[in-house]
Amino acid sequence: MTIDDWKKDFQLAVALTIDEWRKKHPALEVSMLALDCHPWNGFLELAFLTKDEAEDDELLKDPEEMADWRFFQFSKTCAGWKASEKLAEVMKADYSQSENKKLDGEKYFQVCAEVLNSPMVMKEIGELKKTSDFRVSVANPDSGKEYI
Repeated sequence: MTIDDWKKDFQLAVALTIDEWRKKHPALEVSMLALDCHPWNGFLELAFLTKDEAEDDELLKDPEEMADWRFFQFSKTCAGWKASEKLAEVMKADYSQSENKKLDGEKYFQVCAEVLNSPMVMKEIGELKKTSDFRVSVANPDSGKEYI
């Protein structure tokens, strides 16, 4: 699978998953959408931070705290996310076989950021009920580097 095919398939999975979550939770206002990406483990998950959570605990606004969010790994519950399981395996295999793991890891963080900024995904994000300070995050969990 080429990285362009991977990106296209992941974009569709993200868009479908955000749409499905929004339909399940139309009244919830969100402060952040974060993508938890670990190329070395083959791990991809989306997480939402709600307005109420962010107001109750300012520390939760840091994407490094997403494991404490109510909707951490919500994507596992969405049918649209199923395709991402294969994509996570492809990402892990690509990373594992790489001669330059840092460069290939960076490639996936960058592509994930491009996916979350793509017109298809931005359309779905635009349909969400968002706070005025809403943001999207794709960060390297080891370095903390933000790609969006």
